[in-house]
Amino acid sequence: MERLFNDDTPVHVGSALPFERPTWVVTCVLKRQEIFGQVSSEASYEVAARTEESALKSVRSFVLRTMPGCSIESMEATRQGWR
Repeated sequence: MERLFNDDTPVHVGSALPFERPTWVVTCVLKRQEIFGQVSSEASYEVAARTEESALKSVRSFVLRTMPGCSIESMEATRQGWR
């Protein structure tokens, strides 16, 4: 039994903890075609990401996947804080 404990490889506890990432608010202007014309709407999403580019990419992917009838007219990311 003692041998088992002596041969255990140490675990770095810091690697098991979540790392902090800044929080971004990404605001999008979305357009979709309706029977009566084009409709524009604005939506905001809060995302934890290391970079602005990563936050924009995550939101773009989410919007295109969940709202197939919409197109993204513009996107803007604002850094909020750390998570």
